[in-house]
Amino acid sequence: MTFFASCICAGVACETFETTPASPGAPDAAVEGAAPADGGSFGDAAVDADDGGDFPVGVPGSGCADGTREAFAPDTSSPTLAGCAGRWSVAGLDAEASCNHKAGNDGSRKLGTGCAAADLCATGWQVCNPLEVSTCGSSGAMGFYASAARGAGNAVCGAGGDDDVFGCAVGLTSTFPPPSSGCGVLNAYISKGKAPLGWDMGTSETQERANVANRTGFGGVLCCKQ
Repeated sequence: MTFFASCICAGVACETFETTPASPGAPDAAVEGAAPADGGSFGDAAVDADDGGDFPVGVPGSGCADGTREAFAPDTSSPTLAGCAGRWSVAGLDAEASCNHKAGNDGSRKLGTGCAAADLCATGWQVCNPLEVSTCGSSGAMGFYASAARGAGNAVCGAGGDDDVFGCAVGLTSTFPPPSSGCGVLNAYISKGKAPLGWDMGTSETQERANVANRTGFGGVLCCKQ
């Protein structure tokens, strides 16, 4: 596993990551997807509720499941690539859509409960492979937007492996280190213990891509048209 400077989780960068925590008043089951204490079930009103976080403002456009883009907007300037902010709780970047594409900061499941990363992308779009990404140069909502790129270690993108998570850092290029090689235009990566607060990278230091979940909505995924 490759590490980078601990300043990523300190000072200004850390304060920025903490702007969208889960609501203190929200039930744990709504955040984690567990059954309620009384043995019943949570209805859509509980599961899909806005927890009051400071979600970024998107621009109407194609590519994101909630109908708004947070990066690579407007879609007339980037017709096949969208940056879609939001949370997901189903681990990994390969999981199939699990909540009928209801995820997203403007979606009906803002908490991302029961949603996969793929649920941030609109139907007919998918989490981008690195060769599908034409640029990381974008204005928009600051954050890290993950791709489906694979890596076997040392911050190198390749054909196999789940070490590290690679993507585009929007407005944070000085905060996240660039990949070593093989990642095309992707300009940043995150890893276990070296990620924005609220990004759950799992317990393994070599399987972050297979375990990642975004629990704050700070950033999201890159979605590419199929």
